[in-house]
Amino acid sequence: MKKDYEAELRKQFGKNVRRIRKSKKITQAELSKRSGLKRLTISNIELGKSTLLFSNFLRLAIGLDVEPEELMTGLKDIML
Repeated sequence: MKKDYEAELRKQFGKNVRRIRKSKKITQAELSKRSGLKRLTISNIELGKSTLLFSNFLRLAIGLDVEPEELMTGLKDIML
């Protein structure tokens, strides 16, 4: 039976975004300004409710001032 990893990946990715954002003391509204994404989109990403275009993935990394791989922490483990 094939496991559906998508929901787990989205949740972990969202946790990573939230953890990094909070560690930098950035609000969702501020991240919205920095990344060009809507605040509601950021909220949905953090809650694992939204899929992500690659361009928006990069916008988040830029907005958070991190290397893109920092947003990927723990995702590989879900697939193993």
